Amino acid sequence: MKWVGTNGGPYIVLPVEHRDGWEGTDNAATDYDEACKRTGPPDWFGPVKRRDFTALAIPRGELTWVPRPDGAILVHCDTAPSRAHADKLVRTTLGPSVRDEPVRWRRTRTLVKTTSGKLVACDGAYPGRKQPRKMTLAIELGGGTYAVAVADYEPDAETQMRLFRLTRR
Repeated sequence: MKWVGTNGGPYIVLPVEHRDGWEGTDNAATDYDEACKRTGPPDWFGPVKRRDFTALAIPRGELTWVPRPDGAILVHCDTAPSRAHADKLVRTTLGPSVRDEPVRWRRTRTLVKTTSGKLVACDGAYPGRKQPRKMTLAIELGGGTYAVAVADYEPDAETQMRLFRLTRR
């Protein structure tokens, strides 16, 4: 399972076909500033709307994803005793063969659209065309529109995760 991190700022999750449209900190009124505004309380994530696309802003931490029959779950790990522990929890409680996730989802009004069927999660500070590979996570969904739901997940006393479910509409 691949986990990625950032250099301290938020992640952005956006359609691959619009990756070059993300400017990061390369302009005066930065995309990065907008992403930072969306990653605080109460929801700790939010949409960053651009002319041709919407990106999701997610707080810093470690991030991975698991496919689901109707989309995917992005897993944002705040704390865990080890990466191996987090991997095991994700595979056994959230993986594609699990029927009912052990969380209560909060629906949002956020939609993500992709024609290519591919999203990329990366460090919001970098322009899309300059993303470091080690900080980039490829997410394969299939083309379409996906609704976003959020859940807090604390499977044990040492592990805290925030989950983002992308469900095809």
